[in-house]
Amino acid sequence: MIGLVAKIALEGATFAFDKLYTYAIPPEMQGKVLKGMRVLVPFGKGNLKKQGIVFEVLEEEIKDLKKIMSLIDSEPVLNDEMLSMCEFMHNSVFCTYYDAVHTMIPTGLGYKLIDYYSANEEFSTALLTDESEKEIYEFLLKVGEKPREDIEKTLGIGGEILQRLLQKEAVVKNSDTKRKMGDATQKWVRLASEEVPDLKYTPKQKEVLGLLETVGAASVKEVCYFTGVTSAVVEGLVKKGVLIYFSKQIYRTPYKDMKSVNPSKIVLTDEQQT
Repeated sequence: MIGLVAKIALEGATFAFDKLYTYAIPPEMQGKVLKGMRVLVPFGKGNLKKQGIVFEVLEEEIKDLKKIMSLIDSEPVLNDEMLSMCEFMHNSVFCTYYDAVHTMIPTGLGYKLIDYYSANEEFSTALLTDESEKEIYEFLLKVGEKPREDIEKTLGIGGEILQRLLQKEAVVKNSDTKRKMGDATQKWVRLASEEVPDLKYTPKQKEVLGLLETVGAASVKEVCYFTGVTSAVVEGLVKKGVLIYFSKQIYRTPYKDMKSVNPSKIVLTDEQQT
């Protein structure tokens, strides 16, 4: 079957494996995925989330291809000339595609992937025999979703314990993008379709669905606050395909606490004017 695909360079690829990988563009993203835009894609046997940038969009065979997961940008951050320069650098010097991309994207536009963990409320703590594992599980059950770095810093643990909890399905992991600098974003959630599928739901899941049927969309933090659930409940509904995540930008307002701004007239020197 022929369909739209994207040729994507992946961040973090070693030089030996650095190439343009082909991903199918899902129907809902067709017309939105453009050259020069950054995307999230599944990579490897574990389908780990990877950040990539689109170098080409074309029609090809899409059978057995993995699909793009989500868009990071709403418009291209690199134009055709910049993408051509990236390819030139990749072919001419000891440089990966994404090394070249990083030299052209301003620091304020950079994103990084952060791992978030939350407790699986349907998991039985009786299955946990290690005290450290129980401590982490109960901590996440109380505070909700937290970044990996915060968990390790607060509890003084290593990442291997979180990995064990993940394998036992005691915790849920979600990787998300965050700007290295600039305006912050919030993770929001909404119903995937107008009609809620007729599935078996827990009482807590019904609370979440009832709220979103009323308000339409809300941040994950708001959903957890008003329903009293943890983010693991929301994650479970997303995995069922009942809800979908999206990001909403929170703009910084550097002058909000200033009563008035009276900029003085800017006078350029002759050299500056030239």
